[in-house]
Amino acid sequence: MKMAKASEADLNMAMDISNVLDDIERGYFPRNLSDDPGSEETEWIDTSDQEQYAKLIDGLKRLLNQGSISRVIWGMAVVCDPANKYIDPEADTIEHHPERQKMEDAMLWSLYHHQGSSSVVGQPIRKLLIIGQHDRLTAEQLRAAEEFGGFGDGCPPEETAVQAIVFFPSGSLGEDISDVEIVAKAYGLDPSTMEAVNK
Repeated sequence: MKMAKASEADLNMAMDISNVLDDIERGYFPRNLSDDPGSEETEWIDTSDQEQYAKLIDGLKRLLNQGSISRVIWGMAVVCDPANKYIDPEADTIEHHPERQKMEDAMLWSLYHHQGSSSVVGQPIRKLLIIGQHDRLTAEQLRAAEEFGGFGDGCPPEETAVQAIVFFPSGSLGEDISDVEIVAKAYGLDPSTMEAVNK
């Protein structure tokens, strides 16, 4: 399902409407619809006051005319629809859908093994992930790549790690060269062995 994207004006109007409705729910006249928005005095809603009622309705109309509340609401409905797989339906906060996150992790895993600045595989992935041409992968990105790969090529962890270290120059995988112990721990290696390989 496709839905027109909410504009900045739509979003600003929706947030203003939300504040107005919160005020009404608490029982007082919305401050930003009053004659003096800067006043600290609370004006309570009087359901028998026709003049106040008319001012409230007029203010809501003017506010709604500043954007489209439908684009905001239905747009969010599209984003939240589990069938579209935009966000994680099981999370309480807005998070990437697990399948989308796996795709990003898969790209990180591929980039992990194609670090060269002229790599025809790695460089396009860097553009997709918005990673600089010569930027090192962060610890979080390295962890995501490793978790996705899971040494799934059938090689024991020791064999996979040694091959990676021997094949790629030290530091080319984005690791901090001075932090040998962290990298060794990630692959289950003895730091002294890893240092010897790098030398």
